Amino acid sequence: MSIECPTCGYEGNPPDAEFCETCGAELGNTPPVTPTSSPSSSFTPPTQGIPTPPSLTPPTQGIPIPQPLTPPTQVIPTPQVMTAPMQVTSPSPIGAMATARLIPLFNAPTAEFKIYNSAVIGIFTPGNPVEIDLDSCANSDKVSQHHAEITYENGVWLIKDSSTNGTYIKTLGQAKFGARIMSPTPINSGDTIAFANLVFQFQTP
Repeated sequence: MSIECPTCGYEGNPPDAEFCETCGAELGNTPPVTPTSSPSSSFTPPTQGIPTPPSLTPPTQGIPIPQPLTPPTQVIPTPQVMTAPMQVTSPSPIGAMATARLIPLFNAPTAEFKIYNSAVIGIFTPGNPVEIDLDSCANSDKVSQHHAEITYENGVWLIKDSSTNGTYIKTLGQAKFGARIMSPTPINSGDTIAFANLVFQFQTP
């Protein structure tokens, strides 16, 4: 153990020294100085590093930005236009069939002969077909095979003569027959027509 010098404080003097090796002062009965050592601390710092404080960085999710309020779209109803129901009318058939009749004014086996749009009047033979065959009528020997033809054209009934003994017309209201027709001639309901010596009344519905 060393002795501390009371004068200069030197602590390295040997325990049996009487004078200070530094300043030469008398050491006397100065008790030896026992070096003291700092008490060893029992605290052992942890080997792990100091924990990193939590990051103060705000979350990555952005703060929702308020959107401007859009007023709801107002649906304006379309006004309904009231229309009257359309009447559906059946169109007149194209080329609608016209009908007429030849009524015999003599004792004939047939009460009437019907005409649909057109008809050839005469005597039927295999080589000369006709729509109105007068062969069954009495006194038909003067009637030609293709005696006459009645047709309906543009709303008018016409008669055309093609015979040997002629075709004659007595217009309704007249007392006598006219001359033999030489060209297509209009006829009307109620007129009387003579095919040679066979006489008929022409009628339409």
